[in-house]
Amino acid sequence: MVNITELAAQKVKEVLKNQNKENAFLRLYLAGIG
Repeated sequence: MVNITELAAQKVKEVLKNQNKENAFLRLYLAGIG
């Protein structure tokens, strides 16, 4: 589970809306952990 701030969630929604992908998902890639 990953938690993000409300501000981060709003920014993601804004970017997706600007790209006409409002129903898309956010994919995260984590490197160098563990």
